[in-house]
Amino acid sequence: MAIGLSTNIYTGSAPERLCCPTWPRPWPQPQPQPWPGPWDWNESRENLDNATVGRHGFLGLERTRGYAVDRNGDGRYTPGQDMVLAMDLNRDGRVTPDEIEKSREMLQAMSGDFDFNHDGVVTICERLKGQAYQRQMRQYDTDRDGRLDAGEFARAGGRVLIDSNRDGRFQDWEQHSPFDFPTGGFGRGSINYIDPFCGQTSIHERGPWSPCPWDKWKPTPFQAPMRLERYHYC
Repeated sequence: MAIGLSTNIYTGSAPERLCCPTWPRPWPQPQPQPWPGPWDWNESRENLDNATVGRHGFLGLERTRGYAVDRNGDGRYTPGQDMVLAMDLNRDGRVTPDEIEKSREMLQAMSGDFDFNHDGVVTICERLKGQAYQRQMRQYDTDRDGRLDAGEFARAGGRVLIDSNRDGRFQDWEQHSPFDFPTGGFGRGSINYIDPFCGQTSIHERGPWSPCPWDKWKPTPFQAPMRLERYHYC
């Protein structure tokens, strides 16, 4: 009796072959990097709650004081490098010098500091105004953590102002969304949170080839921010 070598070859269809436990499975495909990716990082910068950020009035003789973020870490406001946090309070699509100064007082009031003119004395008028600002800002702080994230700041009409041409005035093209603003070079950034009590603002930096975490979204008082499910590149 001849003894032969028998070979059992599985000849099923493609779906059946993939279901076979002994069939070699395909190598797993690379997935998109989770946010933040390799070109992304977070940084915290000091808030400058009484910075002179520009000029306004007749012949620009009046100083515009705003709530700035010291991005370059030199301890003072530098036009074109540092950014100013302000709110479009009347929702007309642009931030005026009066709104910059009022936004400074409203953000400062969140920390419990009602000395708006920084003379070392809190008057009765400053205390009453500060308490009113506190109640107003609590309406936007929906999670009650004492900070404003990008969505909460956007619902308050928040904008990020960067004096790119260093003329002391913030044009429409220098007013950016808190979800997407220039950070120098080819990078972009978004606000993680604004913490007036601790005096810091956390910024999410993105490199030029990093996936954008937020959609090009125009905030309204009744609209919440949405994360993009699919990745697109800035």
